[in-house]
Amino acid sequence: MSERLAGLYLHVPFCARICPYCDFAVRTGDRARRSRYVEHLLAEMALYAGWPRRFDTLYFGGGTPSSLRVEELERIVETARATFDFAGTAAVFLEANPEDVTADAAAGWRRAGVETLSLGIQAL
Repeated sequence: MSERLAGLYLHVPFCARICPYCDFAVRTGDRARRSRYVEHLLAEMALYAGWPRRFDTLYFGGGTPSSLRVEELERIVETARATFDFAGTAAVFLEANPEDVTADAAAGWRRAGVETLSLGIQAL
């Protein structure tokens, strides 16, 4: 029997605005608030070093994970890979808002390891 791998979901709770139909844990936040969140997320991941499960997926959901700077996303991916046991073929997914998708952002996300971009239907 093959090993059963888990997925790691990281919630990024920031949105440009709060939609009236949204039931997710989200908030608005400026660049400083998002940066503090990233620092706290990195510190919290360190608390789980040695977690016994192996992961095959790293999924950034939210909120709007694409609201993070590429450098912040890179740090999170690097820290997650250094902290947790990921399969060699682990995939990285990122939820994004269309207004955040630019050629530079997409190139940065790709550098960070993002393979799949998910755009919400509400964006239409």
